[in-house]
Amino acid sequence: MVNFKKYVNDAKGEFILVTCADCDRPLLNMVKVEDNDDIQTLKVYCVGKNCTGQNIRGESWLHELKGKYIYSTIKERDYIESMDMDGDEIMHIRLGKKKNDI
Repeated sequence: MVNFKKYVNDAKGEFILVTCADCDRPLLNMVKVEDNDDIQTLKVYCVGKNCTGQNIRGESWLHELKGKYIYSTIKERDYIESMDMDGDEIMHIRLGKKKNDI
């Protein structure tokens, strides 16, 4: 398992908080770990209770990232359910929420 706090401390000066454009819920932390010419565009889909209706999911704005990044979910119960690249080279990250064990 990656020590995310170590990467935050050693970050190359760029830290991005990805939030839902619909409800403003924090979704992912993105930390630049290397400067290079790689460019990635991503969109993250929300799991907030106000954004998950019938076949509807809130989503972040598109983020274009240049360099190498690592990421971490914000909320402890959130996890990355899937990551898919579409034909336009946009990475779609869908979050899931763990159920309570109680």
